[in-house]
Amino acid sequence: RLTRLRRGLFAPGAVPLDWTHPSTYAPFLAQSPAGSVVSHESSGRVAGLWLPSPEDARVQLTTADRPLPSDRSVRRHRAVLPPDDVVLRGGIPFTSVERTAIDLALGRPLRQALVALDSASRVLALGEAARTPAGRELLASTAGRRLEEAARQRLGAAVARAAGRT
Repeated sequence: RLTRLRRGLFAPGAVPLDWTHPSTYAPFLAQSPAGSVVSHESSGRVAGLWLPSPEDARVQLTTADRPLPSDRSVRRHRAVLPPDDVVLRGGIPFTSVERTAIDLALGRPLRQALVALDSASRVLALGEAARTPAGRELLASTAGRRLEEAARQRLGAAVARAAGRT
């Protein structure tokens, strides 16, 4: 049994159509250039970030090569990502939480940029627990509280790296 993800793209029935689950993005990567990674809002969903509104519902991928023409369900970005900016989640390549926050913050109004960066700080402070239902509840309860210094430092270092590349 196959599940239709979009016109011409199908996944085995066992693949959960849960956009917060890493394996949902595997069929999209299979039709993309080698080295492509899930990024931006798509990576943010899986990482448990609060996403700025309005959220882009398309699958977002980043590749170092010239992106292929986009279809309506995929938005492609072009960037050379250092190894530190890519993590595997369920065997699928995603941008790191730090890189995802920067990608979400760039080009957005200040309030939306701050939401992305604050959310990433909280996810980094909680670690893997942020991806569980209990962790998401704890994440929501931390709104307005001071963040751990280590999370601020990690995010600050990522911002400094990104600023050096622009």
